[in-house]
Amino acid sequence: WADGACTGPFAKWLEKERSWRMEVPFHRQRQAWRYGLEERPAGFHVLPRRWVVERTFAWLSRSRRLARDYERLPETGVAMIHTAMSRIMLRRIT
Repeated sequence: WADGACTGPFAKWLEKERSWRMEVPFHRQRQAWRYGLEERPAGFHVLPRRWVVERTFAWLSRSRRLARDYERLPETGVAMIHTAMSRIMLRRIT
């Protein structure tokens, strides 16, 4: 899943190079609202799977080593992400 900003050339590259399908959640009636065919509902409406990436980044940023960019090598940063996610998953299991 991704944010609406990732729907352009990146989605095409991802499909072509990696054979991955990217799904971007939108409001069902977004085009109807844009062109005035339907009245836009008032208030907040939850979209399924909309905040998965942002929520995951928030969880990762709670880790002290990932709160700032301390690492010099990308491999070290990846290792810290794996460590932080492992800690999160272990807490949920227990």
